[in-house]
Amino acid sequence: MKLLPLLFSASLITLSAASDFIPPSNLKCVEAIGNTETIPLGIRPLFLNTLDVAPIPAPGSNDWLASHRERGQTFPQFKAGNFNVPDKDRPYLYLQPIGEESISDADKELLSKYCSDFFNTKVRLMDPLRVDPNRIRSRVNAFTSEPQLNAKDILTVLDLNKPKDAYAIIAFSETDLYPDESWNFVFGMANLQKSVGVFSFARYGDRDKDGTLYLQRALKVMTHEIGHMYGMMHCTYYHCLMNGSNNLSETDRSPMHLCPVCLRKLHEATQPDHIMRYTKLKKTYQSLEFTDAADFARSRVEQLLKAALQ
Repeated sequence: MKLLPLLFSASLITLSAASDFIPPSNLKCVEAIGNTETIPLGIRPLFLNTLDVAPIPAPGSNDWLASHRERGQTFPQFKAGNFNVPDKDRPYLYLQPIGEESISDADKELLSKYCSDFFNTKVRLMDPLRVDPNRIRSRVNAFTSEPQLNAKDILTVLDLNKPKDAYAIIAFSETDLYPDESWNFVFGMANLQKSVGVFSFARYGDRDKDGTLYLQRALKVMTHEIGHMYGMMHCTYYHCLMNGSNNLSETDRSPMHLCPVCLRKLHEATQPDHIMRYTKLKKTYQSLEFTDAADFARSRVEQLLKAALQ
């Protein structure tokens, strides 16, 4: 299997050299989707209709692409990568709470259901993982005076404890995360080869005061990191869930959906019923009052139903 580096959504203490990123042309974006002739006619609009998908914006001075050089990943490159996919022996995505967290049972249920609907996969919730200081390092962030857990250590423990029927494990914690001493913090982190990932709720705001925004941030970061575990690199073509993020402002601006390039990668990996998928997501978004996301999902359902009648 091709070895791939760890991918982050994070903030550096000292930003690296500017990347001079220039958004790609529309032709480059279309080419990244790949040859669509093999896609069934009934779902081709998902990949050919880009009118409701925004081009990737030019990065601001503090945004991810202003400080990280990334070439992107086309669908043909993804397909050639031979990434892990769920199978009959490893069909489950496991959700792993970290430590004695206070995340409510209702929110855990939401995370599980959303993962199942978004990725067309079976989901199981694990018992909380005790933080062993001999296996998972910690520190106090000098900028915030808040405790942090080492994300790389968590990934190592997840890989060692992975159930035999697990395709992947995504862990979550209310404690802030860091990947190494040179980083201020990390929203989430995933290892593509091992199919393990982790994200933290620590920087999403107050659950009671910022309910809608808090949940949007949690669901975005969670699905972004799981997307890495399905082999998706950071997207550099459209405004997409899989865009890298340096800060909460950038995360908030990103959509909850996958662009046509990344959606085709998910289609290749899990072969979802797209009408069913977007219908379920629409209901969830409506119940959570995620207006923009609900409108997008409804538009996609309408396009698919229209294509089915032609």
